[in-house]
Amino acid sequence: MLEINELYCAEIPDPLANPLLYTVVITNIIYRKCGELNKKAIYIKNKNETCRAKFPKAFLKATIITENSYPRYRRRNNGRRIKIRLHVYTNEDIVPYNPYLSVRFNAYINVEIVGSIKAVKYMCKYVFKGGDRVIAIIYSEEAAN
Repeated sequence: MLEINELYCAEIPDPLANPLLYTVVITNIIYRKCGELNKKAIYIKNKNETCRAKFPKAFLKATIITENSYPRYRRRNNGRRIKIRLHVYTNEDIVPYNPYLSVRFNAYINVEIVGSIKAVKYMCKYVFKGGDRVIAIIYSEEAAN
């Protein structure tokens, strides 16, 4: 699992050891509060005002990968907190990210572990479905007269 935790991370980085990654994470990769704390958030999925992405995620000591499910990334309760406006964020609120890509492009880039053959089949179907098609008829005013 060590390799997975180097490629995929869901924790606030150490601001002293890696200040650039820390800045990218607190700028781009925090899942903003929704539900009771922010009823106008776009992530609300129903009348119960629950978060469709199921944030905040639970603290975990190790990454767990199961078949036919999304991985559950390591989110240690290491005491790191970030206060942005009125909200305090912990590792429970960090969207999984790839540290290299995040720093390289100064952005959040969604990278997920594929733990199911269904995901591979979906990606192949999506990639090879063919190009978008449009049927259009163009009329000329001169031809209409």
